[in-house]
Amino acid sequence: MTAKTHLVAGMLAGEAIILRKGGTDSLLTIAMVMLAACVGSIVPDIDMRQSSVSTISLSTRAVSGATRIFTRHRGFTHTPLFCLLAFTLSLAAASKLLPSHSYILAHSICAGMLSHLILDTLNYKGIMWLYPLSKKRFHFMNIRTKSSSESIFAAILSIPALLGIGMLLYLFIINYWRAF
Repeated sequence: MTAKTHLVAGMLAGEAIILRKGGTDSLLTIAMVMLAACVGSIVPDIDMRQSSVSTISLSTRAVSGATRIFTRHRGFTHTPLFCLLAFTLSLAAASKLLPSHSYILAHSICAGMLSHLILDTLNYKGIMWLYPLSKKRFHFMNIRTKSSSESIFAAILSIPALLGIGMLLYLFIINYWRAF
């Protein structure tokens, strides 16, 4: 899947976290959660030289280069184990930088990453859901990257993602006016 499709799924993951955790009281919380989930949704592709996340800055290029030494595309960075590692690291970092939001941000990054894994399971190459116990790849559909079927799938995903943004803004406004 392309970064655009992953970002739409990341938006849905962020919306789910906000609704689950009840974070509609602050526009800043909504923005941080959505950003964290969207970043998480493209992080697994750090193992590709030309991916969106790999080309953000010199530091992400360096991390991408180092990652590619140890794994290939849809290798370790596309496993639940990597999500768990990223959750732990993001929780530790957020606890130092934004202690009051550390759990919701770590959950948001992890939710975005899991959305990436789910979408890549829809690709014919699949991912290793059971790694390190097994290197068997699982896939459930045959949606090829940059294909018309991916474009249609992304368009369909965009509908609930955009409706969700509207709903979050509505809930924020309702909560904001209740305070007065």
